[in-house]
Amino acid sequence: MNEISDFSSLTALFQTGLAKESGDLPDARGSHTTVQKLTPGSIGPSAAAAKTLLSSSSTMPASKDIWDDVEVDEAAVDVHDPRPQPEYKLTYRQKVTSEDMYLQMSGKTPGIHDSDEVVVTIDLPGVQFSDIVLTCTETSLDMRCPKYKLLLHFPRTVRDQDGQATWNKSRSQLVVAMPIKPDFM
Repeated sequence: MNEISDFSSLTALFQTGLAKESGDLPDARGSHTTVQKLTPGSIGPSAAAAKTLLSSSSTMPASKDIWDDVEVDEAAVDVHDPRPQPEYKLTYRQKVTSEDMYLQMSGKTPGIHDSDEVVVTIDLPGVQFSDIVLTCTETSLDMRCPKYKLLLHFPRTVRDQDGQATWNKSRSQLVVAMPIKPDFM
């Protein structure tokens, strides 16, 4: 009794849009059904159905743009600002104790995922500290001054209220250290 229902289920499964093969086979009840061939090409919609889906889709942009306007951060696109981007270096800092170094008890690795801070060192030759405007959010750093501009997106989410910026006058460098938010928070 179970075999008949299983066979009829299989027959119904094979009759759902697969390419038909010539020939009839009897099913469990003795009637003849058409056998259909399962091939890799029969997976998914047919070519005709795919063409109608593509032609009827009105959401496809006419241009070859990669992103839509809503997907681009307006602050990231500043076409009319001729100021160059200064040289900068983004590094990660890890707080390490003697247990980490010698006994390796904390489970920390030298990888980025175990880092505690993101440190951005920006070289600003010929710039005075009073001319710098620095804005930090959880995801980005925006530095502006009369000679340079820099918009940098952090690879990980940071705690923007706990960051620290220092100015090295002899090197004309701005060093910004931002603590990384743990992934589980």
